[in-house]
Amino acid sequence: MWYTTDRSNRKEGTAPVGWRCRSTQRRGSPRHFICMSSIEIFIDESGDFGQFDKNCPYYIVTLVRHDSDAPVITHIGDLEYRLAMLGFEDLPIHTSPAIRGEDAYYGIDLKTRRKILSCFSFFMRKCPLSYKTIVVEKSPSMSTDDLSSAISKAIDDFLADAGGTLPSGEGKISVVYDRGQPQLAKILSDSFASRALPVRHFKSLPVYARLVQVADFACTIERIGMRLSSGAGFARPEMIFFGTERRFRKEWLLPLRKKAWS
Repeated sequence: MWYTTDRSNRKEGTAPVGWRCRSTQRRGSPRHFICMSSIEIFIDESGDFGQFDKNCPYYIVTLVRHDSDAPVITHIGDLEYRLAMLGFEDLPIHTSPAIRGEDAYYGIDLKTRRKILSCFSFFMRKCPLSYKTIVVEKSPSMSTDDLSSAISKAIDDFLADAGGTLPSGEGKISVVYDRGQPQLAKILSDSFASRALPVRHFKSLPVYARLVQVADFACTIERIGMRLSSGAGFARPEMIFFGTERRFRKEWLLPLRKKAWS
């Protein structure tokens, strides 16, 4: 079991003492544990703190919110069942590789990859989640410090606007980020701390897998949407996967945006 309330048995990396956890299992799905804080926020990013690249001029951070009084267990079980029926039980959903047929998706035919991402898109639409995508447009003259400041301000502004919907006092917020980029990890830690929010930070663990993957999905779909809005058009693998811009907006982008965290 991932978490324990017994102090003598706690292991490094487990949840805080006293936190409750819930587990479930169904045919065709692995066992899942969902941490019972008041709110869980799952975070992923697209972009980096390196030099400006005209082909990737945005730094994107997506925050996915789950209120723990709205269960997701059944939805996760349904997703696992659908993936198992396609022959891909426990397949990690990494959206960009799925679109391009890379990494774990290498050798999987286009029709099947579309079905996999369609299952995941359906899961997100039905799941009691909401998301916010924060975008910072980079420029050739922007330094790493400038980018960090811009990202920090954008996150601070969002948290200020969302403050009335976040718990305080006895409530807890569990922030989950894989710390893939230390600069962003520090910005997130400082931003939540500056608002005196009752936050506990966790790295991404299997307990959180599908909900972290929702943040990755939203990051990728929003990034493609922004590129289309700028007039840049699809990259070739995206054109092959989605077909037309109209179809992408109708079947992927607009349904996603109905889950916006406002």
